[in-house]
Amino acid sequence: MKELSNVTKKIQVKVTEDAPKPDTSYQTMYRVYNKNTGEHLYTASTFERDNLVKVGWSNEGIGWKAPTKGASVYRVYNPNAQGGDHYYTASKFEAQSLVKMGWKWDNGGKPVFYSGGKTKVYVAYNPNAKSGSHNYTTSQYEQNTLLNLGWKYSKVQFYGK
Repeated sequence: MKELSNVTKKIQVKVTEDAPKPDTSYQTMYRVYNKNTGEHLYTASTFERDNLVKVGWSNEGIGWKAPTKGASVYRVYNPNAQGGDHYYTASKFEAQSLVKMGWKWDNGGKPVFYSGGKTKVYVAYNPNAKSGSHNYTTSQYEQNTLLNLGWKYSKVQFYGK
């Protein structure tokens, strides 16, 4: 009986040691706001967030959690828009098309974060804005409020947690 007890303990330990680990880890996507231009910027980098806050952007906290792998999301910057403007897309073709029109790659054309998970990240477009023309949010309330104020192009842009 003692021998069977030891075998059972070994089996239990073995099962515990081989338990599957989650496939995906997530990173925090910070949201900062420039009151002078009306633009929101989203970043996983605390360094970038903190530097923007030092030069006057407001830290609005966490936008969502993004997986550390999944569908690539690219960020491009329009230096020709008054105050500048950032745009996020999961389409490399769309990002490349904007770069051909004068936008600049952020992060050297590499993904700035990844899309994946069950939480919808909505995008809305303000056709009247010179800068900050796109807003990304997980809040259905915020999205609907913007649409009721005249923003356009409501869709799920990517996913997070």
